[in-house]
Amino acid sequence: MKTSQVQQKNKEITIHDFDKGLEHTLKTINSELSERNSNLIKKYDKEMVRNSLAKGTRLKHLLIVLNLSRILKKDWEDVTRADIEEIVYQFIQKYSSNGKETHHTWDHKKILKIFFRWIKLGSREF
Repeated sequence: MKTSQVQQKNKEITIHDFDKGLEHTLKTINSELSERNSNLIKKYDKEMVRNSLAKGTRLKHLLIVLNLSRILKKDWEDVTRADIEEIVYQFIQKYSSNGKETHHTWDHKKILKIFFRWIKLGSREF
């Protein structure tokens, strides 16, 4: 076996640049959201790192939390049950053409539940 073949086997092939995506998403969070929400979401990202979540998973959670924050337009620590119900209503209206659950709306609801549990209880787990 040639040396070049061995070196090629040891190279990591990256299809998705999650590092760049995470960096861009965190910059967007900083620029678009309030300082309170921005700091809270950064703490959530650190929690995901401590829980050994993959970069792709972290990126998806951050993008969805950013999207939900845009819909919410208030600080997450001040959110009420009525606010959560309104967010769910709005993203189902936006992302579902016929009012039925889609993979997209299911992901939003799942991540909203995990994120909000972390805010209120300090844990992503049940």
